[in-house]
Amino acid sequence: MRKLSTLLLLFFLTPLHAETALEQVAKMVGHQTTVEGAFIQRKKLTGFDGELVSSGHFQFNAEKGVLWKVESPISSELRLTRESLTSHNGDQLTMDLRADQQPVVKILAELFYALLGAQWQLLEGYFIIDTKIMDDSWQMDLTPRNNIVAKIAEHIELQGGSQLQQITLSEQSGDQTRIKFLMQP
Repeated sequence: MRKLSTLLLLFFLTPLHAETALEQVAKMVGHQTTVEGAFIQRKKLTGFDGELVSSGHFQFNAEKGVLWKVESPISSELRLTRESLTSHNGDQLTMDLRADQQPVVKILAELFYALLGAQWQLLEGYFIIDTKIMDDSWQMDLTPRNNIVAKIAEHIELQGGSQLQQITLSEQSGDQTRIKFLMQP
């Protein structure tokens, strides 16, 4: 009888919904419809010594998309919306891809919107997510669920606190890109 009363007591004292690590990260970061700041991007290419380093500013607006301005070592601008991916070097259009013709553009847009807008649950459709919470910071390891996403990234590691602070993207080729964000409040 004592065991039964202990089990009943534990049952009623245990929350019915234990918060997942992903939900904890969502609480820490919150949903963001606009984000902007600076970035430093380091790319390590397989077979080459050293890193390629670029820096600039970015803006994310859930309605307008992502504007990614590289300012150093050369100036370029990339704009990603749900419908297109365009790139400019000065006044010259260097790339114009449409999501209705290139399905990878739609996937990239959904991934960037999820990452910069802190919509972590959207990533679950594309990745197996392993989340670790450490005091006031977190880390997510993302492993692609399908071959299409694996062509973009073999593995992604996200790190943050109250905001996304760093993305490390590892490609099948062995190349690795690390982006450090310096978010503006």
